[in-house]
Amino acid sequence: MSAAKWLLGGLGFVLGGPIGALIGVVIAKVFESTAALPGDNDSYSERREGANASSGRRTASASDIRVSLLVLIACVMKADGHVRKVELDVVKQFLVRNYGEQGALAALQMLKHILNQTFDTHEVCAQIAAMRLLKAHACDVAIVCGCDVQSKFIVSGFQSFKALSEEPCRPFDASRSGLNLGEAAATIVYTLTDSAQDDDWVIDCGAIRNDANHISGPSRTGEGSYRALRAVSSHIDASSLAFINVHGTATPYNDEMESIALDRALLAQVPINGLKGYYGHTMGAAGVLETIISMRAVDDGVVLPTKGYSSLGVSRNINVSSRLRT
Repeated sequence: MSAAKWLLGGLGFVLGGPIGALIGVVIAKVFESTAALPGDNDSYSERREGANASSGRRTASASDIRVSLLVLIACVMKADGHVRKVELDVVKQFLVRNYGEQGALAALQMLKHILNQTFDTHEVCAQIAAMRLLKAHACDVAIVCGCDVQSKFIVSGFQSFKALSEEPCRPFDASRSGLNLGEAAATIVYTLTDSAQDDDWVIDCGAIRNDANHISGPSRTGEGSYRALRAVSSHIDASSLAFINVHGTATPYNDEMESIALDRALLAQVPINGLKGYYGHTMGAAGVLETIISMRAVDDGVVLPTKGYSSLGVSRNINVSSRLRT
């Protein structure tokens, strides 16, 4: 195993357990496939989605991938609220060993700049914020990264809500009994362009709505979700949508609320799927991760099934995908 895989796999295991280790090894493999040094002057690709390097289409440039890697390392390092000198030392040793003093210096300067940034948006909201910054010409490139390291505090919080299931979660199912927590890391690189190609992904619009119902519970009528759905779908024909990727936590209130919101927004017949039955309910990574998976599903012409779903367990007759559709 290469030094990069040892470094990122080990760092991922310490901070994120086995899932973190796996993610670290995969990222290291991608990182090693880039030939140029961090901080070089490669132009950014106009490709919107920077997490899919295997589709055969135009993918992100080497610079996109390297910057994404540094952002992801920064997110993992900051996930527990502290950036430790020993972590920086390990990263520096790796960079010097593989890229020399000059390349390591450029990468470390970029990493330290990223570590000093503070972001107040999360998940899908961060992608909407990125879209707004790009459209306002406040930046040319926006890197959206989500990362999870679940803590005892988070787990105990969900336990106090009695929201955790003792079995694999079953979104929208009549027998659902709660959620499973998960960990993941995902990154998308968005760029500004006036000449998008047919195979590029483009953000059409986005909306952030808050029903102000309760800090830990959604409105029973799905008000916030409904308003967000109407804001982004009122100008399009619902029949043109491939599917809707929903939150789908498998808790009684969330799934019921989402079914009401979809029905109110006249989207009940559009195929929907919830992916948390595969890897659990991630926190900071949920929106970015499921965006990437959904983009790949559209590229492949499929609607992924909702794992664990068998029979409808919500009040509205929504079109839950229970099998792989093409």
